[in-house]
Amino acid sequence: MSWIILATLSYFLNAVVAVVDKFLVSNKVKNPLVYSFYTGVLGSAVLILWPIDFSFLPLNITLVALFSGVSFFLALYFYYASMIKTSVTRTVTVIGGISPIVLLGLSYFFLDERLPTFWLLAFAILILGSFLLTFGREKIFSFYAVVSAIFFALSFFTIKIVFLNSTFINGFVWTRVGFLILALFFLFFGSFRKQLSVSSSRVSNKFFALFVGNKAVGAVSYILLNYAILLGSVSVVNALQGVKFAGVFLIASFLSVCCPGFIKESLEKKMITQKVMGVALVCVGIVLLVVN
Repeated sequence: MSWIILATLSYFLNAVVAVVDKFLVSNKVKNPLVYSFYTGVLGSAVLILWPIDFSFLPLNITLVALFSGVSFFLALYFYYASMIKTSVTRTVTVIGGISPIVLLGLSYFFLDERLPTFWLLAFAILILGSFLLTFGREKIFSFYAVVSAIFFALSFFTIKIVFLNSTFINGFVWTRVGFLILALFFLFFGSFRKQLSVSSSRVSNKFFALFVGNKAVGAVSYILLNYAILLGSVSVVNALQGVKFAGVFLIASFLSVCCPGFIKESLEKKMITQKVMGVALVCVGIVLLVVN
């Protein structure tokens, strides 16, 4: 079950990325479209992999790959927009609850993916653990997070189709082309270029270096995640997001004590107990996947 290990590692790295994203997009850039743009531009660095394994895809698969990249860009935009309005843990609650369910339905009807009984149980436990990790007094509903969850599900679903019809590197880079095309498209609009200039002026060299380093970790995380999708069940890989939520909770709790100006997480006894239960359920879900 190497793909489960890869997905678990990917989500833990993504937890680090999510906490830093929350800080940067809420306190420095303050514009989700600009933040998504820079993420897309930096993400285009994977194009250097193309000479290793390049080939043209059938037209229909090419369109699916480009759509996957566009969907991922839109998912990130609404994800960052949600984080500006609420906490990172509240944002991932909606995404972690909705995205796996949407993806499970898409995979069932269009990829003919059938999960064993124990995996369905693990799937349910992982989602329950995710909700316990992130549910609190704060209102968890967020329109932006709901839309983000749907686009994340569409992106993962379509990239699985690409991987079924291509090699890993070639298929992965084709999806990044769609991501980059949409990012560069916004440069045609003068209002966006003005927003880009204003937001960029707020970010010092130190914080830009933090952004680049964070996106580098995010790139490694996303490559691992995509390889896990190639090897295993896309529905289960997506449900393993509970690992990310556990990581976000642990990192955010630590920073709330050591660096309260960076990020804030509830440390009430009741909330700690609830989230420890969530971590335990995530661990149980992973164990069920591994032993079955």
